[in-house]
Amino acid sequence: METDNDLEQRRRQFGGNIVPTKKSRMFLYFVWEATQDLTLIILIVAAVASFGLSFYEPPASDQTICK
Repeated sequence: METDNDLEQRRRQFGGNIVPTKKSRMFLYFVWEATQDLTLIILIVAAVASFGLSFYEPPASDQTICK
């Protein structure tokens, strides 16, 4: 069975059994990182174009429809 002295010696030699914590990132960092993706840029442009065209009404024509 290991003694406290052995455990202290191993901690000094190999370090503690601790996972270092990473610095947390803000939500805006992830948004900025996502906007750098080409596929997402193309989808955003297509969405804006679709939204803009949804308000377009072609001019009324004076032609009558034949039945």
